[in-house]
Amino acid sequence: MRTSDTSHISTIVKGTFGYLDPEYFRFHRLTEKSDVYSFGVVLFEVLCARPPVNTNFETEKIGLAGWAQSCYQNGSLDQIIDPNLKAEITPECLEKFAETAMSCLRDEGMKRPSMNDFVRSLELTLQLQEGAVQQEIVALEPTSAMDGRLQGSEDSESLPNNVFPFLYRETFSKYEFWRFMVH
Repeated sequence: MRTSDTSHISTIVKGTFGYLDPEYFRFHRLTEKSDVYSFGVVLFEVLCARPPVNTNFETEKIGLAGWAQSCYQNGSLDQIIDPNLKAEITPECLEKFAETAMSCLRDEGMKRPSMNDFVRSLELTLQLQEGAVQQEIVALEPTSAMDGRLQGSEDSESLPNNVFPFLYRETFSKYEFWRFMVH
């Protein structure tokens, strides 16, 4: 009787270059951790607002995964973050987000988080950001008589301010708008 190891699938290497797990490329073995690697690349795509491969850059910057890892290790990750996102993300959230992405890009698949751990880490990252945004919202609560009407007094025809508080401010962040759209 022959037993088979079903923890991987052997294939000819296929896929989009910037997302390929280095182990898959080297050993032609596709595992669950190969997907985790790809998700790490996607996180850096979001953070840096650039594709996984860009041949218009210098050699060391062509591959986003390697470049982001290098910047993280030498403490300069903040220099490659999308400026629009950089203005919106809290330092704690950024650190957790980058830490999560880096854990996904570990060279050895066995050292990468499981997909469940990956999701939990992203949920924690979101909680860190939401907590900071909530503190910001509380600090910006309206105080004038006119603002009180917007908060949902009896003569107001609008939704109460505590339902979508950012809608009653003159400006609001992209993050607040995104959270509004998701819910």
